[in-house]
Amino acid sequence: MIHQIPLTAAWLAALLMSALLSGNTYAFEKLGHRLICDIAWREIKATTRQSVSDLLRQSSHQTLADGCTWADRIRDRPQYAFLKPQHYINLPRHATVLPRKRSCGDTTCITEAIVYYTAVLRGDPVSDRRYLNTRPQALLMLGHLVGDIHQPLHVSYADDLGGNRVQVSLLGTATNLHRLWDRDLIARQTPNWRSAGAGLFATISARQRVAWADTDIYNWADESLTLTRAIYAELPADGRLDDTYFTRHNPVVIRRIKMAGIRLARLLDSVL
Repeated sequence: MIHQIPLTAAWLAALLMSALLSGNTYAFEKLGHRLICDIAWREIKATTRQSVSDLLRQSSHQTLADGCTWADRIRDRPQYAFLKPQHYINLPRHATVLPRKRSCGDTTCITEAIVYYTAVLRGDPVSDRRYLNTRPQALLMLGHLVGDIHQPLHVSYADDLGGNRVQVSLLGTATNLHRLWDRDLIARQTPNWRSAGAGLFATISARQRVAWADTDIYNWADESLTLTRAIYAELPADGRLDDTYFTRHNPVVIRRIKMAGIRLARLLDSVL
């Protein structure tokens, strides 16, 4: 079967090829998260957009897309070290769906973090020192984590650190499985992320908006887990991946980015 890549995705794919050859590196959080939040910004209602703008001003961010990279920019600062587990969830290798109760066990994880920050953003009377507790912070965390939960390897396994210990190469360039899906399967350089976001937004159909309207975060995570299981199942023993792997999976990443943007918009519309 020939997988057709939409024009915008093909353009992004060409940019990736250029990036691989030039050695330039831009992490997923700089492009992927901005694209997700730019799509969400374009999708949310006008009243929601005003509320988001007010909260962004309080956190000194000019755009939602910029704010959505904040969670990664601070994660290595000692005072924010407690936030690291909130970017992912680890599951047993045999798991096919997430448990709906106590999915994080005795710690925090991405599913419960999204639930908590949704409550904070809504203005619920919650206060837990394991999380951030202001509404501007909750907006920034939600914008980021909704993106993370749509990246398959953020719903993965502890024994190899979510694919970080699995060495692979794409088109002869060494990487690891997590980084491959975090960064290498999407464009790593773009002249203007706003143009890229507008291009992706324009390809989202009314039918897709309806199909992606599910706001159950556990379903989002189940989707990522299904992809994760398939990713591991098809990984070649030598870890060498060629352009057919990129051609096959780049559309998957682009689709997850668009889904995350629409779902983030629905979530923000529901609480602001």
